[in-house]
Amino acid sequence: MIYRSFVDLVFIMLCALTLVLTQSISLKGLKANPAVADAAQSGSITAHRIQVVVIAEKWMGVEGEKFIDVQSLLGRVDPSAQLVVVPENVEVAHHRVMEVWTILRRSGREVELGVRPSKEAGAT
Repeated sequence: MIYRSFVDLVFIMLCALTLVLTQSISLKGLKANPAVADAAQSGSITAHRIQVVVIAEKWMGVEGEKFIDVQSLLGRVDPSAQLVVVPENVEVAHHRVMEVWTILRRSGREVELGVRPSKEAGAT
């Protein structure tokens, strides 16, 4: 029979461990708003290492760092990572996202456009 105080102690230890881990792991990121696409237009990304590139009107960023030009960005991304390009918000022009995507592709990198599946696509 497990005593209630032991269960309480285990719960408190799990809460403390969660708190310690959230404070010790630094996750860098930028706000992004991927477009919505249905299943016919999207697929899963299965790369081992993925880096998300956030595109804004005047900058682009990866892992919390912002850059003005693509060349500076390329110097900071992992060469073995697959890049996923997403807009910062809905106000970012489509041609801006496609311009950065094209430059990254021409540099020899594997680049995908990041999207969220629509609710209909998730149901199938």
